[in-house]
Amino acid sequence: MTVETTKVELPPNEELLPTGEETVEVEVEEEVETVDQSGQKVTRFEDATAFLFDVKLKVPMHRANKENRADGKLSLEGNQCILLDCKSVEGAVNLQDHLDIQFDGYLRKERESNCQPLAFLVIGPAFTANSLKAAYQYKARTNWDIALITAEGLKYLAERWSAMSPEKPFPVRLLNRTEIIDKERAEFLLSLA
Repeated sequence: MTVETTKVELPPNEELLPTGEETVEVEVEEEVETVDQSGQKVTRFEDATAFLFDVKLKVPMHRANKENRADGKLSLEGNQCILLDCKSVEGAVNLQDHLDIQFDGYLRKERESNCQPLAFLVIGPAFTANSLKAAYQYKARTNWDIALITAEGLKYLAERWSAMSPEKPFPVRLLNRTEIIDKERAEFLLSLA
């Protein structure tokens, strides 16, 4: 796996959270590599995410095999669930580019299929400053939470949980929130678990 650090210049009004700087150094991974329970290499971002939920967090992630569906679903008791989608872009994810035309449709389709989605998790390398505002506006309009989870934050959460409570499933309802979940916020969530 090759990892390279590069500087990314952002256009005005597209600042990254939480630094608020216009220039930021990011690590761009050409491939995400890990190993699943059977020893198989996992190379796609979605596969690595499923590995973190299934193996490290002990929360089964049901993967969608259909188009126009979220990448994954975390089933809760009854007919409740949390949906998730992975955005493996090289820069910051702008939630507004995906919210109304993609994620809202996923949530509504899930509701139409007699499942009650509580929240939507967007997993990406970073998020634009406007993304959190869009998530709060969406929450106010629909009552669905949108958690913006950095890939680094999810990996940190999963690895720490696996070390702390290797036999217990992570209380995934803690992700049912509208905010950015990075390493620091993941540590806070671990303190609540």
